[in-house]
Amino acid sequence: MIYQLGYVYHVKDEYFLKAQDDALMQNKEGGNYRPTYYALHDEETSLLWMVPMSAKYGKYKAILHIHARGRKIVFTDIDRLQKLMIEEIRVACIEQQ
Repeated sequence: MIYQLGYVYHVKDEYFLKAQDDALMQNKEGGNYRPTYYALHDEETSLLWMVPMSAKYGKYKAILHIHARGRKIVFTDIDRLQKLMIEEIRVACIEQQ
């Protein structure tokens, strides 16, 4: 995916099926369909974290920084999701070769 600054995104159902994390805002939660997300670039891993538009961008950036220091302040298992995404990228790179 090509990330473009200033754009908003929708996350496919496929991601939520792979992530299997009830703490994440789901695509079809509470009768709503496909929430819109900001893409937050993680400079350490080059991953894109999707932040619900209804939330403050800076809040989530701060959460990632605090988490990197070893403090868990959210219910979502950030480490597990990060490993899952990095593995997806690794597999995709191998398949392209």
